[in-house]
Amino acid sequence: MGIAVFRLIARFSEVSLTGPHCALNCHHCRGKYLRHMLKPLPGSNGLYRLLEQLRQKGVRGVLLSGGLTREGLLPITENVVEQIWVAKRRLGMVFNLHPGFERRLDLLEQLVGAVDTLDYEFSLSREIVKGVRRLPIKPRDTAKILETLLEIGFDVVPHIFLWHPWGSSQLLREELRVADELGARMVTLLVYIPPPGDPKPDPARLVELLRLARSWWPRELSLGCMRPYDVKRVLDRAAIEEGLVDRIANPHQEVLRSYLDSVRAYDACCSLPEHVLGEFRIEPSQLLAPPRSLVRITLV
Repeated sequence: MGIAVFRLIARFSEVSLTGPHCALNCHHCRGKYLRHMLKPLPGSNGLYRLLEQLRQKGVRGVLLSGGLTREGLLPITENVVEQIWVAKRRLGMVFNLHPGFERRLDLLEQLVGAVDTLDYEFSLSREIVKGVRRLPIKPRDTAKILETLLEIGFDVVPHIFLWHPWGSSQLLREELRVADELGARMVTLLVYIPPPGDPKPDPARLVELLRLARSWWPRELSLGCMRPYDVKRVLDRAAIEEGLVDRIANPHQEVLRSYLDSVRAYDACCSLPEHVLGEFRIEPSQLLAPPRSLVRITLV
């Protein structure tokens, strides 16, 4: 069937529930990724009104994300849960949620059925959990949270770093092993983007790690959108040419042109489950469209 290629063009959008604000303010991000997302409109039903306007503009799915609290939680209230449910029922939208390291079982149970998949940052690295994220949990707690999310009934896609400065092939293998044993249907691999001035990863090393990951992971494997641009030409070509992943987000345009006739194309997030992807299928040539400008939403 060929590799599935994902890019956000017009049918899928991103919303930050917190706007550009994040209490963690990690050194490598500083909220810059949130600034490119839409934010809810003012008012108690601002999220729903935003989603309604997006749907009217042809958007069929949304990533619900945002900054995390110091406890590592996305600040979701019962009002937000209700608005998501209303949008699901009235608008028929597809939702991907970044829940952070959510431990509130009562809240999670209310979201089952409202969201179609969860993107979950899974790491057994103390440097990532305690150093980068500065979270009040232990690395092993991230595995417990993943297990809980799966047991509750969510479709969870663990996001695991293929590479970060404190990682190793042994750590990568252990994280994949745990995700496999817990029953995740797919894993998305990320490449840590170092802050300006810090050393960048070696593309050849990334290809080696990706080959190892492919040999260790038995189900669908995706190469997510977080990876430095400087490594994409080499890494993306190997990923597609060698069949090292089943899905890839935002491949290098030069590489994509070489394989355009053999890919399946989707205007969506790469984490979505197969049964909803039909709504987001596009012609491969549409992947070469100029970068989109963010949808401008005005009050009506």
